[in-house]
Amino acid sequence: MKKIILICAILMTSFGIQAQKAEINPEAVNREGNSCNHPKLKMAGKPDLSSSQREAMKAAHQKYYTQLAALQTQTNLSLKTFNERKDLLDVALYQQKQNILTPEQKQQLADQKMAKRKTADEKYEKHMNVISGKLALNEDQVSRMRKLHETNKGEFQKIKENPAFDKEEKKMQLFLIKQKAKTEMQQILTPEQFKKMEAMKGSRADKNAHPKQS
Repeated sequence: MKKIILICAILMTSFGIQAQKAEINPEAVNREGNSCNHPKLKMAGKPDLSSSQREAMKAAHQKYYTQLAALQTQTNLSLKTFNERKDLLDVALYQQKQNILTPEQKQQLADQKMAKRKTADEKYEKHMNVISGKLALNEDQVSRMRKLHETNKGEFQKIKENPAFDKEEKKMQLFLIKQKAKTEMQQILTPEQFKKMEAMKGSRADKNAHPKQS
């Protein structure tokens, strides 16, 4: 029985490593040189790239995929070692892409990020006004909720901008932060307020899943 369990464990570990080392198509890049199947390597926004910059971006990605393919052939690596080496390739590609951009293009991307954050902040303020009224929050609760929001926003930004995290890793990290925030929210709100807030979330999710037909 112990031998069977051990064999199963080995097979599951091997399967996990192979799944992580999924094959990547080196030609899967768009005209800006961004990977179509590697979302975390895409640049926010779309700065105007010259033909030489597009070629440089494409060359950087082709080099990345060649190195990644070589890494995938090293089947003797543990999953931890594989991920560490893949992270180094990801960071190197990110730096290469940054070096290709001009200062003006980098500023363009920064401005786009700033505008997006401003829109998100305005949306949050409207949301807080609605929540505060419907849940009858007191000043202390509003203050603590805003502080929690700012903390989480900073954590979200760090994860989203970390080139060492792939799409699935980012999803997991963001999920953990949301779960932690949910626990902290329960400490800020009364049981009745928290229950009502969860019901509001459910109602909003249902509306998004079934939009009104025009």
